[in-house]
Amino acid sequence: MKTIHVAAAVITDGGRIFATQRGYGPYKDYWEFPGGKLEAGETARDAVIREIREELDTLIEVKEHLMTVEYDYPEFHLIMDCFIATVREGSLTLTEHESARWLRADELHTVNWLPADTEVVARLAGRRGDSIPPCGTPRSPCPGERKGDTSPLREPPGSFACRGVAPPGRRSCKVRNR
Repeated sequence: MKTIHVAAAVITDGGRIFATQRGYGPYKDYWEFPGGKLEAGETARDAVIREIREELDTLIEVKEHLMTVEYDYPEFHLIMDCFIATVREGSLTLTEHESARWLRADELHTVNWLPADTEVVARLAGRRGDSIPPCGTPRSPCPGERKGDTSPLREPPGSFACRGVAPPGRRSCKVRNR
């Protein structure tokens, strides 16, 4: 299986966390922490600074390494180094993403995260990853949904749903703390 190594920025400001919505590809409309692939000979720290400059026209200051997530998507194995960062210069201008939001830790569950990013969300929200309800299970509605809608999450086969991780056997994830 092909391995892709990326770096992601968990950009914070006054207790809020910046999230972006993908505007392209098979995971279009899913939310993620911005960042991208490492180039040959580049460190993860350098890559996340470069990617945020390219994707959001913003210079960030990397504060610390938060975690490394390894996740098996159907098409590839992902290694994602995640860094806590703040805006040093710029205004987070969307050049590749469809949308963006500033979310408090208690609001992180309100968007439909990419599967690998749910591990980071769990850490930031102060929960263990397995406390996030899996796809296809009854749930409480996310803010903005119809009141009383506790139906199972409905996603196409092979995809992953809001606040969730894939059903058992569909997901392999390892988190390394540093």
